[in-house]
Amino acid sequence: METVFAHYTQNELDRAYDQSILVPNVADYTYRWNEASRQYRQSYPPVTLRYGTGDDEQIDVYPGNPGGPVHFHIHGGAWRSLSRSESGFVAKGLGSKGATVVVAGFSLVPNVTLHTLVDQVRRACLFVHSTLQGAERVFISGHSSGAHVALCLLDPDWWQSSGIGPDAIAGAVLSSGPYDLQPVRMSARNNYLKLSEEDAERLTPVRRLGNELPPVSLFWGDGEHDEFKRQSIYLSEQLGNRATATEIAGRNHFDMYSDFGDPGSAIVRTALDQMHKQG
Repeated sequence: METVFAHYTQNELDRAYDQSILVPNVADYTYRWNEASRQYRQSYPPVTLRYGTGDDEQIDVYPGNPGGPVHFHIHGGAWRSLSRSESGFVAKGLGSKGATVVVAGFSLVPNVTLHTLVDQVRRACLFVHSTLQGAERVFISGHSSGAHVALCLLDPDWWQSSGIGPDAIAGAVLSSGPYDLQPVRMSARNNYLKLSEEDAERLTPVRRLGNELPPVSLFWGDGEHDEFKRQSIYLSEQLGNRATATEIAGRNHFDMYSDFGDPGSAIVRTALDQMHKQG
């Protein structure tokens, strides 16, 4: 059969970006994230701030210790699902040593284009950088599609246009992301992403990343699709000694997001090390 990307046929590529094939009980994970977030928000109510005029242009701020580091988190959901309120559980892990945790809210595809979504998150990050105490240097993280959007915050073209400079971001923890959007564009996901080849290239900053990068730590689970593993390894190879890369045994794509709420997970320990060694 005809291949469309690497060794994949169209059907194989479509399946390679469909996590529900490997994890059929995705709804159980989203229920647990939502419930954990609800409970955490009840115990530690966030401060909700607007960074723009759109309905979705809000952030939830989970205050930490005065003068502590600020961590800016971007949820996943294939660019089309989840929300800041459903992702509040990450503050239990990322804020476990006193950091202020900001969970970004943004519009979802196909209600907006992916360009607009990325622009919203960038504006949210700029708002945090200019508004919150201790956010002169922001630590960032993201999972799945959120990891891709987080990588867009390391794009030197954006740094130059925004005027903040590379020092504004002090560290990044990226988990299980699709960092090259060209194969994503060729898959069934483009039925809702509607990316042109040029769009996909503009939204793939990995091929433009310069030497001025903060510490970057990459994670993925050994129970993920091979294509997601390849994406992480590809980014690791492009970054070279500017990044660390770790495959976590016994974890699937959705387990990796659950780990953001666990203070003892490898992902959170790494984020805490970044913040409290440099923050």
